Amino acid sequence: QLVTANPADPQANYWLGQLYISDVPSKVNEAKELYAKAITATNQNPLILVGMGHVEMMLNDKASAISRFDQAI
Repeated sequence: QLVTANPADPQANYWLGQLYISDVPSKVNEAKELYAKAITATNQNPLILVGMGHVEMMLNDKASAISRFDQAI
């Protein structure tokens, strides 16, 4: 509900994505879609970049994950 009410809220987006990942690992693609939208909505907020990097690591895309982590820093 928080993400729906304010799609530009980086903390709400980050924690919803983490819930997808931790609650049901098969929802990794849903987390990826959420973070992809949030990257735009939050103007590449570092917290969202870290979340996307986490997803990319889970999907064995190390190069993209490292790039996201570097962007966040």
